[in-house]
Amino acid sequence: MGETEEAAWVAPIEMKSGRWSPERVERQLQAGADAAGQWLPAESLFRFCPVLAYRTKKPFSKKRRRSLRESLVELRGQIRPLVPIECGRPLREALAQAEE
Repeated sequence: MGETEEAAWVAPIEMKSGRWSPERVERQLQAGADAAGQWLPAESLFRFCPVLAYRTKKPFSKKRRRSLRESLVELRGQIRPLVPIECGRPLREALAQAEE
């Protein structure tokens, strides 16, 4: 979590390599969002971006890409899709995608 001039960012991050399922990633990111919701002050303004940082040897299959696009995570009424970035890429790239 970090702050900008306008609001704080809440960005749970799940890191994956090898074999993983989008459904499991969605559950794990939702658990991170739920934990953030418990300690985030009630009156806080925030931006929310659930991030999947991945490392893979081959491109995502069509089925996996579709499943990732359909995966949603919720934090205090903000429902967001997962933002996938390759491991090693700056987090600000994911945050920029979330602002689009």
